[in-house]
Amino acid sequence: MSYEQICSGLSWLVDRSLGSFLGVGAAFALNYTYQRFKDRHTKSEYLKAFRNEVKDSIASLERRGLELLRMDNWTSAVNSGDLKLFSSKQRDLLSRIYAGNSNFNYEAKRTRDMNEEFNRTIDPMLKQQVHAAWQVATQRAFTIGDSALRALRVLAKEEWFKEKDA
Repeated sequence: MSYEQICSGLSWLVDRSLGSFLGVGAAFALNYTYQRFKDRHTKSEYLKAFRNEVKDSIASLERRGLELLRMDNWTSAVNSGDLKLFSSKQRDLLSRIYAGNSNFNYEAKRTRDMNEEFNRTIDPMLKQQVHAAWQVATQRAFTIGDSALRALRVLAKEEWFKEKDA
């Protein structure tokens, strides 16, 4: 095979495939750009939702009630895999916050259950024991709630968590 035949063959190959390669390359670049745009938008939406949950949780804990704290957006982000949009530091902090909220919710439910048991109990001796357990559970829920409140306030002050247009 001569040099001219090789050049001719390469020219034919380039003529036939260059458009395809450029088209595929452009499609990959466009898809990558679009995905980054979607990811930024999704992260922004999650941040708004997290801010609302944190604001509601702070208000609930400041009232010193035993209302359950909302965790729907955290659950959604975990189950969808969208936590990958956050840095490892952000994921770690959010994880700690929502673990504290989950602990509070558990203790609040226990306290509610103790209250129901107290109301159902007829025997005075047993009622006294249930009341004592109910008081301990309530105090534990408030202690965990105070800890969760401090953590939520720290998160609310994080620079990345604040609203940019605020």
